[in-house]
Amino acid sequence: VEDCPNLGANGFGGSLLLNTVVRDVRITDLPALQTIPLANLASVGRTLAVTRTAVVTLDGLQGLAGTVPILRIQDNDQLTDLTGLANLTARGPALEQVSALVINENDILASLDGLEGFIVPGSMNIQANAALATCEAEAVCAKIAAVDNLVFIMNNASGCSSVLEVETACNVLPVTWRTFDAVVRPEW
Repeated sequence: VEDCPNLGANGFGGSLLLNTVVRDVRITDLPALQTIPLANLASVGRTLAVTRTAVVTLDGLQGLAGTVPILRIQDNDQLTDLTGLANLTARGPALEQVSALVINENDILASLDGLEGFIVPGSMNIQANAALATCEAEAVCAKIAAVDNLVFIMNNASGCSSVLEVETACNVLPVTWRTFDAVVRPEW
């Protein structure tokens, strides 16, 4: 669905009945669209793009599972967070992998919370998100730590303005105890 400037917040009249798309799903140039109408979408063959819309969250993608080859979230001036992506892993079957991730030019996006529970083996591009100051999400930290990291982070707010800045934040994340074993020595 592309270039429909008058398509409003509920212009689809509910969720589209798409389940599997062999190639691309592009929701592009829909400046009045406030919700993503793809709750039934389970699989995308190549690219899922949400570009130049008025969506506030990525809720509406809760049916996605398995692998999305390319996820592009770009130039959504009202997008506040990515927690709709986190909901994917809680509803099962889970989104396991996004082969390449692009998050660019989302003016009020302040954090990458929601990028948990899946891996990004390909490139990760996070650029020109003016309010984005918190980038140390699980998927980002894992990608930066990987040997084959193709990570491009630049021109975001302070705290997320470079790969080095995000790597530093990732390294000071709180540590959660998973197990603890105590050994009592008789000589004490």
